[in-house]
Amino acid sequence: MNYRDTDHAGGASKNRMIDEVIRFEPGNYMAYYVSDGTHSYRDWNSSAPFDREHWGLTLYAADEKFNAKDIADFEEERDRNILAQLIRVRDGERRRTSFTLEKSGQVRVYAIGEGRDGAMYDYGWIEDAKSGRTVWEMTYRMTDHAGGGDKNRVFNDTILLKPGEYE
Repeated sequence: MNYRDTDHAGGASKNRMIDEVIRFEPGNYMAYYVSDGTHSYRDWNSSAPFDREHWGLTLYAADEKFNAKDIADFEEERDRNILAQLIRVRDGERRRTSFTLEKSGQVRVYAIGEGRDGAMYDYGWIEDAKSGRTVWEMTYRMTDHAGGGDKNRVFNDTILLKPGEYE
């Protein structure tokens, strides 16, 4: 959804909408939508859009030959290359998982969090499970803007880890 392709959705000028037909080839797809949290459904900080109940993303079948039986829930398969994953973490929640490396190697870390003014509020880190020592931490200086609100931060790079158990 690019701003230049959208129309005013009513209310505040930042309320945007798009109504378009997209053709999908057979395959697996995932739909995503993100709100920056400062102007969102039932929590408007400016005038709400005309169609409040459809704020977000809605997909409708447009083909006359559409058969609902041709659609199935997408079951995400875990990528075998993922060593550890902590996603969909809610406010105030603190989660952890463990993994083991048999030999030294480069590990890609992709982490999205929140931070402002040089400090991180939602972030990740990796600890050596035996010593409890932090071997990597998502700091503000090592992140980039992740899109949306200024507080959204991303780290996407590789780090070198030695053999061992990590959490």
